[in-house]
Amino acid sequence: MTIIESTQNPVVKQVRALHRRKGRQEAGSFLIETRRLLGDALMVNWPLERVFATMAYLEHHAFPRTVAVTTVHERVLASMSTVESPEGVLAIARIPASPPALRMGVARSWVALEGIQDPGNLGTIWRSADAAGVDGLLLGPGTVDPWSPKVIRATMGACFRVPVRIADDWEAEIADLGRSAEVVATTLEGSEALPEVDLTGPVVWLVGNEGAGLSPATIERATRRVHIPMRPGPESLNAAMATTICLYEMLRQRR
Repeated sequence: MTIIESTQNPVVKQVRALHRRKGRQEAGSFLIETRRLLGDALMVNWPLERVFATMAYLEHHAFPRTVAVTTVHERVLASMSTVESPEGVLAIARIPASPPALRMGVARSWVALEGIQDPGNLGTIWRSADAAGVDGLLLGPGTVDPWSPKVIRATMGACFRVPVRIADDWEAEIADLGRSAEVVATTLEGSEALPEVDLTGPVVWLVGNEGAGLSPATIERATRRVHIPMRPGPESLNAAMATTICLYEMLRQRR
């Protein structure tokens, strides 16, 4: 059995290139860095290019014969990973083709995100969308790369179940969705209280930047504006938390 023992191995350098957005875009691949996420990927037969594992990991875990596994030294795996304490395994996975321009059709709900810059927020929103049965995410201008390692870890596997599309023309795609769905902007200005809005039909949620919120141009595309009722004092909620509350109000009404 051949073991990669040098951190200067060309293959190791190729993996490290996936730490950066440019590297991921050029390779069309992203990293899976935890056992849990790798298990989720295998469960849905996500296309894996290669798995890297330590001898200690392989003593207790097996992979299907169709999965290409390369053994690496612990220090090599550590140099390939973005996590502080690697779990003995990581994989290179294919970035899926972006879904075509959205049409509601049989879809009942989408979350459209503008300027979400924090990887943890995007990952958490993706996870909440999965739990609430959302059909997919539409990513607009200024939003963090959905295939970055921090986002992928924060999704807790939702990235393998809920499709994501990076908008080619943000305003045009929102306008198109508005022809067959309620486009609901989360904003304080001129808005209705969330529980008072009918969310039982097709809905596209517009969620904005953590600090600045939605741009005026995007808000203009909305057919409804909502806010989450709160007691006097708090200024706002975290973007991921607010999105989760909105999605569960939608889910509650539909049930």
